[in-house]
Amino acid sequence: MWRTQRGVRALRIAEWELFREGIDTLWDSIEESFDSPGDFTTGVEVFDRLQPNQQLAMLVLVGQALRDKDLPAPDLTATTEGTVAAVFEHLRNEVAMEIDLEDDIKRDQPESADEVTLLRRRILAACRECRGFGGARPPAETSRKGETWESLLETLASRILWDDGDYDMAADFIDEEPEERRAKMALMGIAPDYFVDIAPDPTDEELETIRADLRELTGRVGGKSVD
Repeated sequence: MWRTQRGVRALRIAEWELFREGIDTLWDSIEESFDSPGDFTTGVEVFDRLQPNQQLAMLVLVGQALRDKDLPAPDLTATTEGTVAAVFEHLRNEVAMEIDLEDDIKRDQPESADEVTLLRRRILAACRECRGFGGARPPAETSRKGETWESLLETLASRILWDDGDYDMAADFIDEEPEERRAKMALMGIAPDYFVDIAPDPTDEELETIRADLRELTGRVGGKSVD
């Protein structure tokens, strides 16, 4: 479960399918970054400054919470909310890539033509499920207007993330004196420990369990088994 502005809830079916796709592709990018830390970024600073093993652990924590109704909602911190934001930012980048590569795939891999709008179809399905079009006419799944898809992703993200964007404000407090920082955070309604939450730092052995959990979350072959 997850604490949202709409109450404590888990994602609905199509919402989860889209978010699961984001976890799946982000996982691949993080795995590649183990050999070159710092080369891959999502654009969400609080997530990008984590080590790759921590990023994978956070994907599991957030993914399980958003999917499973029986799990207690985790605390909302810069790290947990930043991980959700990182998945949506990654989806935004993946949609842009999907659009850019559409013609090449149709030309060079015609057998994969049905997959070239996969993410856009997932976004449309999630928005239909959540009535997230705001009365506007839904775009065609073949639409190449990036700003349209960005707007729909923002709508879906807002169903999970609070609209204050606190997770992106850590840098604003770094140079503040402790008392001044606490006073400013209290004034803004930010919990005292919001920015000091420490992400899990799994060992190599623990990381194998995390990868098994990711396989189960994303539906990859092998499920919970550990290689």
